[in-house]
Order: sequence, then structure tokens, then C-alpha cells
Amino acid sequence: MKLSGSATGLDDTREEIHESGYRRFVGGAGDYWELIGQLQFRFLVDHGLAPSETFVDVGCGALRGGVKLIRYLAPDRYLGIDKHIELIIYGVANELGIDQYREKRPRFVVSEGFEFHRFDAKPAFGIAQSLFTHLAADDVAAPASLAERTHRSRLRRNAAWVVTGIAWAAEVTNVPWPGRLTTRPSRSSSR
Repeated sequence: MKLSGSATGLDDTREEIHESGYRRFVGGAGDYWELIGQLQFRFLVDHGLAPSETFVDVGCGALRGGVKLIRYLAPDRYLGIDKHIELIIYGVANELGIDQYREKRPRFVVSEGFEFHRFDAKPAFGIAQSLFTHLAADDVAAPASLAERTHRSRLRRNAAWVVTGIAWAAEVTNVPWPGRLTTRPSRSSSR
């Protein structure tokens, strides 16, 4: 799976994370960081995420939305997956804090291959916030295909997924998906 640097203009390397800063690397330094994290949290809670639900954050990064979700969810209910262990470390150390980490016990998988099977729980909710923004266009179908297989084996029946991305993600057709894939092109794609 190739990652595109087009979303942030940064190289997808651990060196870039350290040099640019984890918040800038993820996208959203300053007030934007808090705004996007709050939007993720409110959207999920407003659409039924309860503290007792198990939740998976695909591309959790430095926990921009994860911090709010971890604090909201009961212990052991947050699952995060990301390809960069550096981002997860920065997120836990600088955003969540070790005391909240110990109390809430979020679980993380470091993988660039969407290895949901490495979690021992079946999530009822999941989000892939801006994941497609960082994938090369040819790789957009891979998470959807994997989601179909994962849905059958590792997600709770009737699990809810929230996926966001950029305009070209809306042009993907014939993507296998567990249920209905609805796309709405952004305004920029109609120009």
C-alpha cells in the first residue's frame, strides 16, 4: 500500500514526523487539531456510539479524535490501528497522558496492512478519518475489500463505519463493501 504525500505535502516517513511535528504531519496543528477531534467525537456520539461499545480507529495517528473517544469509552473499548508507531507514541505521551492510558487501556496495532484480525475484540463502530486522503488513488479499493472480509470475521454484526476522504475517493465504483457504499463527491470534484 502506497501513501500519498499530497494531503499534507510531507514525506510519509518517521523522520518527517519528528522534523515537522506529529500534529502537522497528521494535519491540523493549532486550533484545527482540536476542531477536527471534536467534530469526529460529536459525529460518532450523535450517531449512536455509546461508552460501552467497542470502537476501532483506522489510521488513528496521534489520537486527534482518539483522545476524546478513549476518555468517553469504557476501559478496553478503544482500538487504534496505524502504520506509524511514532504517531501513537506521541499521541499517548503528549495528548492522552500516561494516567489516562493506564486507566482506559486502549489497544493499538501497528500495521500498514489493515490487520484488524490482530485485535481480540469485535468493534461495533469504526472510523477511517481522512484515510483515503493519504492513500494513492490505486489503493482506495484495498481498505474497502479488506473491510468486507473483516466485516465477516472481526466486526460485530451490523457494525457502523464512518469513512472520509478526498474527491477522487467518491469516483470509486464497483468496490465490494459490507452493505451499501454511498459516496457524495465534494464540491471541488465538480469543477
